[in-house]
Amino acid sequence: MTVRRRCSRLASVLPGLTAGALLAASALAAAPATALAQSNCEPAEGQTITDTPWPQEWFDLDRLTPAPRANGVTVAVIDTGVDDDHPQLDGRVLAGQDLIEEEPGPDGRTDCNGHGTAVASIIAAGPSDEVGFVGLAPGAEILPFRVSVQQVETDDRGEEQQRERIPPEPVAEAIRLATDQGARVINISIAFYFSSVEPIRILEDAVNYALERDVVVVAAAGNRKREDGPPDPPAYPAMFPGVVSVGALQSDGARLVETYVGPGVDLLAPGADVVYATPDGRHARGAGTSFAAAFVSGAAALLIASEPELSGPEVVERLVATADPGPGSAISYAPIVNPYRALTGRVADGAPVAVPAPSEPPPDPAAIARAERWERNTRRAVAIMVVAISLTIIGFIGATVWRRGERLGWRPGQRRDPEFPHTTVDEPERVFFSVPTPRQRR
Repeated sequence: MTVRRRCSRLASVLPGLTAGALLAASALAAAPATALAQSNCEPAEGQTITDTPWPQEWFDLDRLTPAPRANGVTVAVIDTGVDDDHPQLDGRVLAGQDLIEEEPGPDGRTDCNGHGTAVASIIAAGPSDEVGFVGLAPGAEILPFRVSVQQVETDDRGEEQQRERIPPEPVAEAIRLATDQGARVINISIAFYFSSVEPIRILEDAVNYALERDVVVVAAAGNRKREDGPPDPPAYPAMFPGVVSVGALQSDGARLVETYVGPGVDLLAPGADVVYATPDGRHARGAGTSFAAAFVSGAAALLIASEPELSGPEVVERLVATADPGPGSAISYAPIVNPYRALTGRVADGAPVAVPAPSEPPPDPAAIARAERWERNTRRAVAIMVVAISLTIIGFIGATVWRRGERLGWRPGQRRDPEFPHTTVDEPERVFFSVPTPRQRR
């Protein structure tokens, strides 16, 4: 307990050595069997933060209240240890194990750095009346494994640089121990950038050991985004098949600039201006894929608590299938995890089925009688209209004949020959032979 208390005081003055300065590529190239905790922030000493952080508003945690709080689900945090003295983590942190000493210690609840405590709080911090920050799965139990050690190095200019070096062997051992101790989710907010095959094989064997036993392994995608030059270096264990690789998202919905970009990223989650717990009992803000991975681990714990019968691959499939579209092309970006949809949505396990044609509704006697009555009345109206029109035409013709008969005195009319103008006939022969008509005789 004395060591833990001393480390907590040290963490309050050493601002959580998980800054972007710890991600120097040259240091990693020189030591391929080491990795750095994936946080690109320099968290200051704990402070009082009472407002509700944007990730909690983004996920709308009020909608998750009726859902299981991940009670009974164990989430392993392989990191710098987890300090359980924070009020929001009290009673939520199991013993775990310390794997960085020459003889592994029995307790992982020591965090001289603050990074592991931050990750654990994002997953399982309980509610507090004094602050708006709360973990995504406050009912989960944290199983901490301490695998990192702080080192002070001297650079080329003779200046001391504090770096967080993590060899792969204790991480691999922690993965196996977490699996054997019943963890359903393993969070690894660590990125290894290997230049040789052997360390990769050591870590991959341990990851496969967990995946074969239905454990959901979530890892940070890394903060080594390159704006130009060669492609982004792949980070492990995030790039291993079956591992959920998580990139970081900003509050405006865009990808965090430093986060890895590539087809190996499975999900995005909040990773900028994130509030988390500090070992001194307060809070701080930071950014990086470490924190994004913690949100996905919390979502996985909620889903497992809601449906314990789901296997590890089924949990991953649900998280990816119910995620929201990401801010870009499918090649460069990944979808955004949506815990609410993961809890309420379902994934079809068969081929698409054609929707059958709707069956005809049963006949309605009243509607049929109404239609027959309408048709009968229509026929009757048409007949009356035809008779009326016919009588009108006959009456018009009869009136015309009547007026003409009265004008002629009801005598048969004679057809008048057309009158032609007189023509002067010069030839006497034609006058002699012309026969006058009856009208001319009058």
